[in-house]
Amino acid sequence: MAYSGSLEESYRKAATYVDKILKGAKPADLPIEQPTRFELVINLRTARELKLTIPQSLRARADQTRSSSDGRLPKCRSAYSKPSGAIVV
Repeated sequence: MAYSGSLEESYRKAATYVDKILKGAKPADLPIEQPTRFELVINLRTARELKLTIPQSLRARADQTRSSSDGRLPKCRSAYSKPSGAIVV
């Protein structure tokens, strides 16, 4: 299970910073921003191997649930079509 800032949002913010720097802004003058969107990812296969029961209410709140670890991209139930990139245990 992982709860982390959205990588997609982080990439967008990074692009905004690069744009401002390329337009002449000094990096030291740019504000530090914290994530505003977080994602919950649950690895069901690992939970099953650890004999943990994940309540259905928690599964319903997850942005992604993963149940595969065969090297292919897992089938995710997500608001985005891409995996979040969060570290999943």
